[in-house]
Amino acid sequence: MKQKADRVIERRFREKNLKLSDIAQELGVSVRYLSEAYKHAGTTASKALMQYRLQRANVMLREGHCQGMSVGEICSRTGFACLSHFSRVFKEEYGLTPTEARTEEVLV
Repeated sequence: MKQKADRVIERRFREKNLKLSDIAQELGVSVRYLSEAYKHAGTTASKALMQYRLQRANVMLREGHCQGMSVGEICSRTGFACLSHFSRVFKEEYGLTPTEARTEEVLV
């Protein structure tokens, strides 16, 4: 179940209002069942969604073809609704602000 949910996250992570209930509904399961699948893997569905969004943002910040995009645009394109929240959780995850990450030479 977790693998199926991960594929839904990969496909729909750009949706700012994506909720666990949306993922569960698409898979035809309850939110509780979805949550249990992630719990058995030692995480939560919410964390999995956040991690995927952060990973995609990290890649975009460092890719040459995305250099013309602002940090705000990358924030929006990876499903974050609030730039300050994005910046805070990005720094918590990677130890760098999104702007600092953009200037790094290598992908993390």
